[in-house]
Amino acid sequence: MGGHSVSSMRIIDYYNIVVSILTVGIALFFLGKKVVRQKGGYPEQAAADCRPARLFMQKEKDRLSALGVVCFFLVFALGCFLRFYHLTTLPDGLNQDEASIGYEAFSLAFYGVDRYGNPFPVYPITWGSGGGSPLLIYLTALSFKLFGVSVFVLRGTVAFFGCLTLPLFYLLVKEAKSSPTGLQSSPVGLLGMLLLAIAPWHILLTRWTLDYGLIPFTFGLAILVLMKAARRQSTGLYALASALAALNMYSYGSANIVIPVFLLLCVFFLMRDGILSIRQLFLCILMFLLVCAPLFLFYLVNVCRLPEIITPFFSVERFRSDHTASVFLSFSDLILRGEGIKNSKELLLYLSVGVENGEYYTYMPGYWTFYVFTFPVTLIGFVVSFKRVREGRREALFEVQNKAANAHSASCSPSGAVAAEEIVFAAFLASFLFGLTVRISINHIIMVYLPLLYYTVCGYDACMRAAAHSRSEKAGGRRGKFDRQIFLFPVLTLWVGFLFFARDYYGGRYNALCADSIFFRGYGEACVYAEEAVKKEADSSSALIYSTNTNLISPFMIAVFYTQMPPATYVKTVHYKDLHSEFLVADAVGKFRFGLPEDIKERLRSGADPNVYLLNRQEEQEFLEEQGIADRYEIHWSRDRYAVVARKGGEF
Repeated sequence: MGGHSVSSMRIIDYYNIVVSILTVGIALFFLGKKVVRQKGGYPEQAAADCRPARLFMQKEKDRLSALGVVCFFLVFALGCFLRFYHLTTLPDGLNQDEASIGYEAFSLAFYGVDRYGNPFPVYPITWGSGGGSPLLIYLTALSFKLFGVSVFVLRGTVAFFGCLTLPLFYLLVKEAKSSPTGLQSSPVGLLGMLLLAIAPWHILLTRWTLDYGLIPFTFGLAILVLMKAARRQSTGLYALASALAALNMYSYGSANIVIPVFLLLCVFFLMRDGILSIRQLFLCILMFLLVCAPLFLFYLVNVCRLPEIITPFFSVERFRSDHTASVFLSFSDLILRGEGIKNSKELLLYLSVGVENGEYYTYMPGYWTFYVFTFPVTLIGFVVSFKRVREGRREALFEVQNKAANAHSASCSPSGAVAAEEIVFAAFLASFLFGLTVRISINHIIMVYLPLLYYTVCGYDACMRAAAHSRSEKAGGRRGKFDRQIFLFPVLTLWVGFLFFARDYYGGRYNALCADSIFFRGYGEACVYAEEAVKKEADSSSALIYSTNTNLISPFMIAVFYTQMPPATYVKTVHYKDLHSEFLVADAVGKFRFGLPEDIKERLRSGADPNVYLLNRQEEQEFLEEQGIADRYEIHWSRDRYAVVARKGGEF
């Protein structure tokens, strides 16, 4: 398997280099063509009337045809398959952050308290400094209550909302690409749905449970409703969009900064366009404050160091520690030490060809977030989108000037489609600006990838429309045939890239990279075996479980989730290594002790030790290597990686 993986990686690297160079050339060719310099960027309606577009459309309606509906459900089925296939074993194991969210949800679902024993916290503080999405935790708690506690249900919650994001993105792209001129946008929405379905960043994001797992859905939903509100100038939809934007504040820590900046930018654009009134703005602010009121109370208690609010029905806790220093760059880092320029360069790499940083839980080596070779197409999408906004504003200004002499003329404003483009740009810009202030990693800048994918959709749509235009009678002949082939090239290379990704990710290479080092394959099951073994010991009241902590991160959290430890037991027995550390990590909880005793060889040699030991393979070979020692113990292997060692006589 190892040789095959190396070969595959080498092939995709060469593929990325060659295709990137060719795609850059196509991008330059596209940007230099006369059709881009024409009004509207390219003859949109002529392209929309071509035969491929008509196959997916009802005649003279912006609705999918029967074939289009079939393709819609096929794409949706493909996306669901890619997100649920072997969900519990790809990635294989369970990360400590997944276990943290899972244990918090388990405690709330069945005991009504968090791990600290406080009832229904407004903002669960999980690791002591946060690190868990309140919205995701409570949704997972509901899932546990309905379907029981398991790794599948834990991951399935995020995967489910990941699947819902696919039709949501279809509607978002369709809304943004619609226009009063009758441009058919449904095929473009279908294209957007397909690109999200095969996007590596979204597939990896939705196949395991981390606090930002809901962000693409919640952020996308807020953007979509705001687009509809701007097009219809509906007060009710504006209020709903404000409430949905506020809901993002409970989804992920980054949203607490990105969302306010996003809304401020949207207010600027919409009021400048004349499609948001002062009264509507006031109502939106009121709705936002109302939804965020519990969160603001939580921050007030923490910032002002007020006493915690603990009631039988809810609680407002204080952070036990702070981890902002590991996320944000300080002013001295940004300005005085020159980290700002370095951070900007790194951010641009993260948004284009990627950086091999070893954080395999966020990307697949060789494919980055959306295939390394697609960044020139995304650049085309930026150009097309900005040109569309500029042309829309120019047309609105022209109408105002034409009607200036008419006493009964009403004020003209840019179309809803232009406002939609501005809203997407606001989402991108807010996320991009946030990325300039934090230590760059995909999870810190996750909110930028949905609007970025929108521009990738615009780029591929532009390439296919240009190819369709080249097929028209006006652009016929050899030159038209050449244009058609060259503009379809990015689409074909994308499909080849996806096939490479599917083979490597689902074929075992991803698990080979990170199942042991990031998701600790087999450790959770070993904890369950160890707990069963210690209960069967004759001296079970005093027997303990000594677990290895070699090459493990916060193993206590995986242990308490898999063994479903009652929160009362957790609160009573937990011992943290350092109460002032950035994240509260325990070295003891319940009967578990994380770290092997120094005299473990002597204990095992005696044969009378009632304790149970959880060892990795190397430790099992080291401590039980002496002749006769292994014969005194029952050894149960978990996934051929962790050995549970107990005195003979007990049964697993």
